[in-house]
Amino acid sequence: FNGDGVNNWMAYVLGNDPKAPDSGHFSIVQVGRSESDRLGLHFRKRKGTVAQYRIETCTDLAGNQWEDVTPTLAIESTTEVGGTMEEIELSVPVPDLATSLFLRAFITSEE
Repeated sequence: FNGDGVNNWMAYVLGNDPKAPDSGHFSIVQVGRSESDRLGLHFRKRKGTVAQYRIETCTDLAGNQWEDVTPTLAIESTTEVGGTMEEIELSVPVPDLATSLFLRAFITSEE
C-alpha cells in the first residue's frame, strides 16, 4: 500500500502507477445499453492481468437496497487499447419497469 487504501497490485491492474498515491481509482469509460439490450459498463485494465468483477444494482438510493447481480454478469467484449491496456465491457440486465438504475462496481485481483 502507498497510503491510498488500494494495494499496489490492484493499482497496477487498473493501469495506474502503484507507487503514486491516489492511483488505485477504477475509471468507468462509458455506461450505456449493450448490443444484447443490457446495461453495459466499460472500463480499462492492464492486458494480461486477471481480475474478478462484482456489480450491485439499486433502483432507489433512499432505500439503500443493493442487489448483487454478479451471477447475471456477462463480459460482452474485450478490446485492445494501446499496447498495454484493454477495455472490458461488462453487462447486467435492466430490471423491468425500472425508471432509475444505480450501479456499484467492484474489481478485485486474483493475486
